[in-house]
Amino acid sequence: MAIRSALLVATLLVPLSIGAAQASGAGDNVVVIDVTKVLLPRSLPGECRVSGFVDQVRDGSAFHAGQTISVAVPCGAHAHLEGGPAISPSGPTLQDIEVLKKSKSGLAHLNDGGELIWQPTKQSYGTMGSAVGYRVLDGVSLPISPASPI
Repeated sequence: MAIRSALLVATLLVPLSIGAAQASGAGDNVVVIDVTKVLLPRSLPGECRVSGFVDQVRDGSAFHAGQTISVAVPCGAHAHLEGGPAISPSGPTLQDIEVLKKSKSGLAHLNDGGELIWQPTKQSYGTMGSAVGYRVLDGVSLPISPASPI
């Protein structure tokens, strides 16, 4: 009976210690991606698959420069606003599919498994600012639609 109780306590404590390690920032990675391909989902909004190579590792140890990478980025049609997509403090931000398709560089805040983290980093990365999920870094020209007010 004592062994069963000890095993039960150990089983309950292990997930708690893993959660504490994750909450303390374990698995935080910030990388700059050279984008080579963007695959669109079957329907929008959805998850675009942004693929390329790690250009820079700004934080973390799960990724290295030159490594191939593929990231699922929430996307939608006409998701851009004046000044770029809004950053939501509570969750994913949709990236415009046209912006993603034309981009060549992006900043990603990732866990060790390559999934986007939507909480902002405490650290700022120069002109890139803090990292939240995924953000296109390079300027992308989009046509002005006839319905847009000037």
